Amino acid sequence: MKPVEAIGLSPDDTTSLANQSGIVIMIEDISSASGSAAPEPVSISTTSMEEFEAELARRTKVPAPTIDELLKTDDATIRREADAVSKILKRFASAVVDSMDDSQGFDRFLRELDLKAISRDHNWRTIFYELRVLDGRFEQHKCVLVIKYLQYLSFRKKLLDYIHERKLGLVETNQHPDLTIFPEPGDPARRDGAAQPIGEFARVPLGESVTFDLPTTGSVPIMLSRRMFRLLGQDNPYLVDPNGKTHVLKEGRNMLGRHPESDVVIDRDFNDVSRAHAILDWHGGSTISITDLSTRGTFVPVEITSGNPEGILGT
Repeated sequence: MKPVEAIGLSPDDTTSLANQSGIVIMIEDISSASGSAAPEPVSISTTSMEEFEAELARRTKVPAPTIDELLKTDDATIRREADAVSKILKRFASAVVDSMDDSQGFDRFLRELDLKAISRDHNWRTIFYELRVLDGRFEQHKCVLVIKYLQYLSFRKKLLDYIHERKLGLVETNQHPDLTIFPEPGDPARRDGAAQPIGEFARVPLGESVTFDLPTTGSVPIMLSRRMFRLLGQDNPYLVDPNGKTHVLKEGRNMLGRHPESDVVIDRDFNDVSRAHAILDWHGGSTISITDLSTRGTFVPVEITSGNPEGILGT
C-alpha cells in the first residue's frame, strides 16, 4: 500500500480492514478533538450495505466549520469554487451512468480519480482512499460511495450559490442563520434556476435527493425530462409510464433509465430520458427518495419541495 503522504492524505489517517459482509475504515476524526487534546482514531464499522449507506448519508451536508470559513471567503473565490464543484459534480454523475456499461466501472473510476479533488470534510478523502484500494468484491460499496458523495457535492454547490447571493444582497442575511439546515429547492431564500418551478413542477438539482411519502390513495406525478410518470402504491410502490406500463419497484435502490440494465427500463422511444436518468430509493414503508442524474432534468411537484405534501396527491 502506498504511504498516505504520497497521495496527499494526512499521516494521521490510518488503514482499513474489510471483508465481503462488511467494512471497517479507520480514520482520524478531527471533529472529536473539540479543540483540546489530540483526537482519538474513530472506526467506521458496518456489517451490511444498509449500515454503510446510512453512515455515508450522515456526511452529505457541509459541516459547520467549513460553512464558517466559506462565509469569510471573498465572492470571487466563492464563484470559482462553485464552478469547480459543478464540473466535479457532472463527472461523478457521468460515472454513475458509465457504470451501467461496465461491471467494474466504479472501481475503475475511483482508481483514476485524483484524490486531491475530494473534500476533507467528514473525512471523505480518507474514505475514498480506503475503498479504492479494495478489490472488485466491494464494487457495491464503491457505488454507494460515489452516489453519496454526489449528494454531498450537490449540497455544497447549493451552499456556494446561496453564499454568493447572500454576498450580493439577494437574500435576507438572517433568514437561514443555520446553514447546516440549508433551504430546500423552492424555499423563498432560493433563487437559482434549478429551484424554479416549471408549471407546477420544480427541478431536482443534479445529484440531489428529494424525499417524500406516497399517499394512501392517488399518485405522485414525476417528470423525467418532459415525460410524465406517476408513483403510487404505498406498501408496494410502482411507477406508471406515459404508455400506462407498470414498473414495480424493488426494495432498495432502483435505477431509472433507457439503459437495458436499468432496474426500471424506460421505453427507448422516450429518447429525451437519459440512459441512467434518476435513482428511486425505497426501503419499505411509504417513504420514497429520488436522486437526479440527468442532463434534461427530473421534476417533482412544487409542493414536495415547499414542504406541503398534502398538495401533491394526484388522481
